[in-house]
Amino acid sequence: MSDRDLPLHVHVGMPKTATSTLQQLYFAEHPEIDYLALRRKGGRYGPESQFGAFVRWLREDPDLWTERRRYRSFLRNELCSGRPGTRCRLLSEERFTGHFGAGIPAKAELMRDFFPEAHIIVTVRRPLDLLASNYAQHLRHPRPGAAPLPSFDRWVEETLAEPNDASSYAHTVRLYDTVRLFDRLFGREKVLVLVFEEFRDNPAAFLRQLAGWLSIDTGPFEQVLCSRHQAVNPSPTRLQLNLWRLRQRWVNRGTNSLGVTLTWAATVAAHVTWPAKAPPAADTRARVAQFTGEQCARLSADRGLDLWRYGYPGVPRSTTDRGDMAACRRLVTRGRHG
Repeated sequence: MSDRDLPLHVHVGMPKTATSTLQQLYFAEHPEIDYLALRRKGGRYGPESQFGAFVRWLREDPDLWTERRRYRSFLRNELCSGRPGTRCRLLSEERFTGHFGAGIPAKAELMRDFFPEAHIIVTVRRPLDLLASNYAQHLRHPRPGAAPLPSFDRWVEETLAEPNDASSYAHTVRLYDTVRLFDRLFGREKVLVLVFEEFRDNPAAFLRQLAGWLSIDTGPFEQVLCSRHQAVNPSPTRLQLNLWRLRQRWVNRGTNSLGVTLTWAATVAAHVTWPAKAPPAADTRARVAQFTGEQCARLSADRGLDLWRYGYPGVPRSTTDRGDMAACRRLVTRGRHG
């Protein structure tokens, strides 16, 4: 099979769904995968390479038109020069489902233009945890000049109050809409939906499903799983979050001793798991459940995913436990035609 004939898969995230672990430990190490990604994600491209420039453009450009022809030509050429002995090509970049820049729909359309033959891999995560992980990411890596973040509960309230704002994280928890977007552009049969919580709780089953989709040997995945499986970017401890929150006041003032000290303390705090994390307020859990429940129910029914088991809101137990799919099927139908 020539390089041009190798099946192309694009792993689009979503962000904060174990993408770094999959990229650095599994995709990069499998001998049958011709893997295209940034070096910090286990790939072969440095940050100053043309691929690195493409990723920055994908993240930040407001319309994705200014350099489209150049990046299409570059990526198509890269796909034609694969590594010998591989069975598939895999491009992994979670910025394809990041809402910054042009937004998720525009990025999906760009993928359809660049890679019309691609098979898509998308991983979903429980909405409340997805929001919490993104909040922690912004505490850890604040944007230059950005105002300090409020408390998590206040941040969620403000985020979900602006559902149509292109810069709002509300777009990232519309799980069904995101999957349906890729279904429409690439064909349902070419889109694999994986569940983050299964990777966390039963990684062997998750990796078998992934290897089957890619038509590669599961052996290399199993070897990594048995020898050195771990979260590359584990969830922060409560002490880390508190230190990052304190640090916000100083990080935008340039280099200063207090900001450096808090950064060092937060790094040490990764090993301090006491006290336990404080759960979100009941109002926050209810707000997220109301905003995302119908999306989760539609996704569970449409894809036959056991999302109730993992606490996704709005998914009746009957849709996964007893096979009574009628209620969610009606939601799916209304979503497609309404």
